[in-house]
Formats: sequence, structure tokens, C-alpha cells
Amino acid sequence: MSKESAAITGAVQVPDSVVTIPNSGEKHHGIPTAVFFDDVASLAVKNTATGLIDKLSALSQKYRFFEEKLLKSRDTLGEKIAEVQRALKAVTSLEEKSTRSGDNSSDIETQFELSDGIYVQAVVPPSRAVCLWLGANIMVEYSYKEAITLLTKNLGSAQTNLAETNADISYLRDQLNTTDINLSRVYNHHVQSVRKAAAQGSASKTAIGAAT
Repeated sequence: MSKESAAITGAVQVPDSVVTIPNSGEKHHGIPTAVFFDDVASLAVKNTATGLIDKLSALSQKYRFFEEKLLKSRDTLGEKIAEVQRALKAVTSLEEKSTRSGDNSSDIETQFELSDGIYVQAVVPPSRAVCLWLGANIMVEYSYKEAITLLTKNLGSAQTNLAETNADISYLRDQLNTTDINLSRVYNHHVQSVRKAAAQGSASKTAIGAAT
């Protein structure tokens, strides 16, 4: 810390390593709640302005790290929901066609996704069951009704998780905004205090020079 900075933050200085910022102690799904600084000047006296800036910058980075993880999770859930919806639509269609045909003795003509965006014509032989990927290279055969029940359950769970993730992102951004506002106010206070101290020092030198 510079001598000029030390002169404006109070007579007793607190080492940056032990600077503390107000903390409500509350958390939302592991996300710490940020506290708005009502009295920046008082905090700058109790601590050091540079120490507060460092602590707030670290907290802001932590929030941004959380945000990045949540955004990736949201994207993953969105892809999962779309995949489950496609599977559910396909199985539901197969069940409806099976119900209309009675004994399900006719082939079904459809398109098969060979790779992303590439489809080929396919003929599905009569069947009353489908195989679903469960992950980890595991595929299990289910009846139409069982498959629809499972996919519907998985879709509901994914949609619930997505809603919770979106709520967490919204909450996190509120905490990030509060932290960044605190950081800006502490920085501005620090700059103004440094300028004030410099002006007072210049005035003192001028007064001494005039007296001599």
C-alpha cells in the first residue's frame, strides 16, 4: 500500500490479508448472498480501500465462475429436454399407430437420423417394444407404455431442474450486480480520497512556502 493511500484510510491500518467485507452468512443453493455497502467511507476506515477492492474483485470472480457453471448446466439441460421430447414424440407415435392397426402387423415407414442433420428412409418392423439409451452404453427394452412413463418422468425432472437453474442464474446475477456496485463505489471513494489528500498536501506546502 502506498503512503498516500495509507494516509486517507485511517490512523490504524488493517493488513490486506485480514480485511473482511460484510457478509449476511446466507446462501442460496450454495451461492453466498452479497450485502450492499451502506457506508463505504466507514468500511474504508475500518479496513483498507485497496484491501476491500481486492476482496470484492475476488468475490466478483467467484460469482462469475458460478455463473459460467450454471450457464453450461442450463445448456446441457436444454439439450436433454429436446432429446427426451423427440424420443417421447416418437414412442407416442409408435403406440398410436400400434393402437390403430390392432395387431400391429404392418411395417412403419419413417426417417432415421444417421448423423446430425442427415436422415435416411427406414422401415420399422412390427413391434410392441422400444429400446431406450439410459447412458453409459446401456440400452434397455421397454413396452410402449413403460417407455412413455419413463420418458415423461425424465422430461418432468429435467424441466424442474431447468427452472431451478434459471432461478439460480437470476439470483446469482443479482448478487454479482450488488458486488460490482460495491466495488465501483469503494473504488470511486478511494480515488476521491487520494485526490483530496493530494490537494491538502499541495495546499500545505504552498502555505509553508508563503510563510517562509
